[in-house]
Amino acid sequence: MSRFAVSRNTRIALALAVISLLSLILQLLIMLVPQDPLWGPDGGTYVGIASEISSPLDAFTSDAGDGGYWAIGYPLFLWALGLVAGGSLEAIVVAQSLMLIATAFITYALAEPFSTRNRVLVFALVALSPSLLFASRVIGYEVLLMLLLTASTLFLVRARRVFSPCAVGSALLAGLVLGMATWVQSKTLVLVPVFLLALIAVRPANRRLLRVGLFIGPYAILVGLLALRNALAVGRFSPVTSNAAVNVWIGNSPESSGRYANIDFPDDWRETLFERVLAFASEQPREFLTLQVRKVVELFVPTRERPDWDMLGLDLSLEVIQFVWLAVLSLGLFLFIAGALFRVLDKIGDFWPLTLVVVIGLGTHIPFIAEARMRIPYEPMLTVVAVATLTGLVGRWKSRPMPSCGDVESSGGATHQLKQVAP
Repeated sequence: MSRFAVSRNTRIALALAVISLLSLILQLLIMLVPQDPLWGPDGGTYVGIASEISSPLDAFTSDAGDGGYWAIGYPLFLWALGLVAGGSLEAIVVAQSLMLIATAFITYALAEPFSTRNRVLVFALVALSPSLLFASRVIGYEVLLMLLLTASTLFLVRARRVFSPCAVGSALLAGLVLGMATWVQSKTLVLVPVFLLALIAVRPANRRLLRVGLFIGPYAILVGLLALRNALAVGRFSPVTSNAAVNVWIGNSPESSGRYANIDFPDDWRETLFERVLAFASEQPREFLTLQVRKVVELFVPTRERPDWDMLGLDLSLEVIQFVWLAVLSLGLFLFIAGALFRVLDKIGDFWPLTLVVVIGLGTHIPFIAEARMRIPYEPMLTVVAVATLTGLVGRWKSRPMPSCGDVESSGGATHQLKQVAP
């Protein structure tokens, strides 16, 4: 029995190693495309902010983020990475490639309720995802945020288990890592109610308040430090960046496409922002609703920041692969929500915290601007939910009892007898 267990574990480790190696090879091929590292929409700004940081204290007290407009978490990561590996752009790409592999291992742990085959499938879908492979090449915060959000969700899931030292440590780490994610993107504040609900709804109900307290403690400390940093640096005691109003107008003006773009701002737009948006919604409701739907769709299309492989004749093929890949993930999420509403997915109900993290996290972008790159931080958890749903439905379909030949003959005989008795 022990020999079988060792052999089985060895095969699993070998499969994960092969997939990881394949992922790294694909990322290396992407890096070898004769093109500079891809810049995300804010990549140059983040690198510029990081270059102005001389110490953590400097980032804590100086306005390197243009009046609190930019989150300071990713520039701090770039500054720390520069101390270890130098300030080259290639070092950033290599670090993000390794973070993708680390995220794949975290999703493998998130898929613990699955069979071994499906856990390996989840690992492969994350490590080999075209969108995530391309994102690791882009200079932007998305991959770092993806790692932090996936890890914090894993700790949340483990904190919901039977109360033990492991659950205690997981609750602490969930708050700590989610707090770090808030330094990278302040919108993650909306996930706090999801984490609290998941911890309060745990069964059995022993030590609920303790779990909540262990989560809130480190999270409140980190968010408080972020608010204090903003107060010292820009004179505003708040953990939220100051770009919310700008993004509301860019994403909801009559000339908006739903994505980031350079559009005209009226002189009094700050004072009349909400009045103008409400006027657009009331005077042109069809166009406003179409714009919101377009932003939802935008979150599930292939990313625009990707290598230019058109010279190799692969650009169209990669586009098709991404569309099919994302269509499957989107279908899985839709079926999970529908199945939860109609109570037909009872065996995978434990995945509702992941689903809420994905839905609320992505939904937070809809009132502002929505771009495909904003899906990247949530795609690993979306993959887990999709695999859970689709494999659960396939298993449910396969387990349906099929009538035997004897049953069919008996049924046919009964029908024949009824016909004979009928007048």
